[in-house]
Amino acid sequence: MRFGGGVRAFRSPEEWIANLREFGYGAAIFPVDASAPRGERMAYADAAQKSGMLIGEVGAWGNPLSRDAAQAAEALARCKAALAMADEVGARCCVNISGTASSKWDAYDPWNYTDEAYMRIVYSVRDIIDSVRPARAFYTLEPMPWMHPWGPDDYLQLLRDVDRPEFGAHMDCCNMINSMERYHSRSQFVSECFEKLGPHIKSVHIKDIRLDANALPLSIKEVQPGSGAMDFAHMLKCAAALGDVPVFTEHLGSAGEYLAASLYVRGTAKKAGITLAVPAGAMPLPSFRA
Repeated sequence: MRFGGGVRAFRSPEEWIANLREFGYGAAIFPVDASAPRGERMAYADAAQKSGMLIGEVGAWGNPLSRDAAQAAEALARCKAALAMADEVGARCCVNISGTASSKWDAYDPWNYTDEAYMRIVYSVRDIIDSVRPARAFYTLEPMPWMHPWGPDDYLQLLRDVDRPEFGAHMDCCNMINSMERYHSRSQFVSECFEKLGPHIKSVHIKDIRLDANALPLSIKEVQPGSGAMDFAHMLKCAAALGDVPVFTEHLGSAGEYLAASLYVRGTAKKAGITLAVPAGAMPLPSFRA
């Protein structure tokens, strides 16, 4: 299994690889978007290949379901360009959210729960894939609490309805823990997600969450890995069973927090007997310092 996350600022492919090695990573999120010159894109891709670093994801982040037709068209074009670049640089997947009718690109809107919204997701994903026809990268959707796919069964149905072999699953269990029932049974829910979606999963986000028992009616917050309620050993074991699928931490506020998260995840994996594959030159765990 490969593990990755955020790094310090860098100015070149060589500094990027040095950062990834320092943090003990074996996988990376591609650091430039499709608008960058092709020479720059390929310089980073070549650096990853030469160093043995797996490119796990290319982010397409935009809202293909925007009520603003121009914004929706721009987001679709960005998704297509990102998927094409993911295929070009050898990334496992291109990832985006499905979209929303909210004025905020990733927020809740009642329309997100309608049949019309669901069918627009199906047609937009088909359009993205059919326009690019990737040979090795997959297009995936990151689950969200308030838009499709918001659970493993919903994701399976979406995979069936899109009906494209280039459509895969992106796993983020914490984003789907959107009820007290799922929070209370979180380890069982993690198992259910991996058991049902395992053959389709191309990349994983691993995060921690904590219930704020003083906030009514319900508040579940994302927190620093190791400071919340998620069983990281269990999540890592589920991910490791998939083979060479990359796992990433995200949404942390500084390089120091990513360093601390790397130490925690790698230490947890070591205690659980899970091997995190790293290329030569990565920082070994005993001498790693957050």
